[in-house]
Amino acid sequence: MENKIKRIVLLCTALNGIGGTSRHMAQIYRSLDRTRFYPYLVFSSFETDIMRDSLIKEGSDFKDIRIVPSFSKDPLGTIRELKKIWKEIDPEIIHSFFLHSDILSYITTFSNESLSRISSVEGKFIWDHVTGVGWLKSVCYRLINLFIRRHFLKTITVSNDLKNEVISAGGVDPQSVCTVPLGVLAIDQEKLIKRTSSQEKSEIIVASVSRLTFDKGVDLLIQAAVFCAKEKLPVKFIIGSEGREKENLKQLTKSLGIEEHIVFKGWIDNITNFLNEIDVFVMPSRREGCPLALIDAMMHQKACVVFDAPGVNEIVKNDETGIVVPCFDVLALSQAIKRLVSDVTLREKLAEQARRYVFKNFSIEREIRELEGIYCKNG
Repeated sequence: MENKIKRIVLLCTALNGIGGTSRHMAQIYRSLDRTRFYPYLVFSSFETDIMRDSLIKEGSDFKDIRIVPSFSKDPLGTIRELKKIWKEIDPEIIHSFFLHSDILSYITTFSNESLSRISSVEGKFIWDHVTGVGWLKSVCYRLINLFIRRHFLKTITVSNDLKNEVISAGGVDPQSVCTVPLGVLAIDQEKLIKRTSSQEKSEIIVASVSRLTFDKGVDLLIQAAVFCAKEKLPVKFIIGSEGREKENLKQLTKSLGIEEHIVFKGWIDNITNFLNEIDVFVMPSRREGCPLALIDAMMHQKACVVFDAPGVNEIVKNDETGIVVPCFDVLALSQAIKRLVSDVTLREKLAEQARRYVFKNFSIEREIRELEGIYCKNG
């Protein structure tokens, strides 16, 4: 008997535009085995046309993309549109990303007993002071999570830290929670452009790519850059991406008197080209799930510096695949950057070991195999 092709919706309704989550979902969409699964991408966003055009440009099929109005702008309209989409597609599995999407997945399908709901937790969902969200919203999230989590057949987390958080929050059978780390496309060695040795260039490029929000800790990197500037290290800092804290970060840079040392690059359209132009990658996040930007940098054979923060410390092992410093210690962060700037042998060794590690443990092929196994068992 021929196997039936399962219709799967990849759903995320908490996006303001194209970013790591939407790109990752699009990569899952492109990588699933079409002889067993037919995936659709469903988003809610302010930037409807921009998101659709970006997804198509990266290889997604127009007919498989559905983008509805932002929930925060028109909640009832979003719910109506999602119900129309479910009626049109008739999915067997809805795989939602983040608690916001889990809520909409449940309230738009609660009467459909034949549907399988799967949830992915890619970031801290019981918020605290790290993200700057107030206690009232945190309490609401906790109560909502307790109610809806039991209605999902499987909850997938991207790190063991998040898995423990989901289980400790309650409302879920621990056996229904599993960890599937994110994966990135493997980069062929010949596509990696080795930067000129430090003896032959005037400055080292230190970069960070992340959404410009408080939890990403870019302010801490800027503070560390002050120490580097005082020691007159030959370093230029490049900060990629956008976010609501961008103007505050620019003002911080100005107030600290280091504008000439820091460049705000904006959105990074081609991550390979960008990473080929840098020497050291820094992730100063206060908290992460399983950061794709960091994994990408390691895959592109870059020496990395990170804080000893949850999620990040499951990827980078100190003095093996990068340098790990105590959380939020900007002086230690600056000293780690100095080590890599001053010691090209150490920088190249850590970069090579980082690439080997993520090539083995964080490939998109490995992630897709695990996801397809979950879809087969729970669809």
